[in-house]
Amino acid sequence: MIWLLIKLYFAVMIIISLISYLLFWYEEGSRPYGPHPGVCTRAGCILRGLGMSLMSLIMVTATYPLAFFPTRLRVKKQSPASSTNPPILFVHGLYHNASAWLAYLRWFEQAGFSNLHSFTYLSFLTNVEHLVNKLDENVAKLEASAPDHKPVLVGHSLGGLIIRAWLSRAENDQRVAGVITLGTPHQGSKLAGLGAGGLCRSIIFRGPLIRTIEANDISPSIPCYSLSSALDNMVLPQEGLHIRNAAWIEERTPLVSHIGMLYHKPTARQVLGILRDIVEEQVEPCDVLAGVEAGEDR
Repeated sequence: MIWLLIKLYFAVMIIISLISYLLFWYEEGSRPYGPHPGVCTRAGCILRGLGMSLMSLIMVTATYPLAFFPTRLRVKKQSPASSTNPPILFVHGLYHNASAWLAYLRWFEQAGFSNLHSFTYLSFLTNVEHLVNKLDENVAKLEASAPDHKPVLVGHSLGGLIIRAWLSRAENDQRVAGVITLGTPHQGSKLAGLGAGGLCRSIIFRGPLIRTIEANDISPSIPCYSLSSALDNMVLPQEGLHIRNAAWIEERTPLVSHIGMLYHKPTARQVLGILRDIVEEQVEPCDVLAGVEAGEDR
């Protein structure tokens, strides 16, 4: 019985990855996303994405129970917030929980960022408005614990869309130092129509929810980055990854699948590089002021 369940589990993972990349091939096969000279041919790229998708699906499902044991998702030594170690709040995507950030928590801590936070939301019997409120509650907690240091928000997939909707509320962009989204369906995804639950179906490509978010969008006064992969197999068409807001900075990541972004170290390094730029923008004025005061003392 156990072996049957294990076989069934792997079969489901393979089927999900295979179907998503077959649809990717159909949707994007004639578009100029590839081939990528020196990286892989068109077919090679898709096979690469298929392998990444399968491995990352296994990882995200295998680690899912860790969210029920919060101590397992904490950094070894949570340091107080500072100008160079701001609070960082991770927002996971659809059907995931806080355990999705397990690898990022480790990599960020190794990079010197140790004021790391995440929270879990359910993907059923809820809606984006409710999740925006939940995000607001978590930002408020960080403001209370570190009032002198604005947090940086990092969201994967739907998590990025929740952050974007939250930013559109009055002056919320003044409450954070910056935003980074990964694989976020800024214009929705056609695959959402195949998903389970109203929350998933609400992010259909250019559907009512997306149009509402775009209508309420602002030009944020903080650095906002949208990172996407040319091998994203969950946001179709690829155009759905493009954010129609010129105030945002868009960057491509290395070739990686949608969920694979969560376990891909080169992508994490790219996020860390952006994070350091955001931190430097916050630190620089303080350093200048400190230098002036030191000169006056002399």
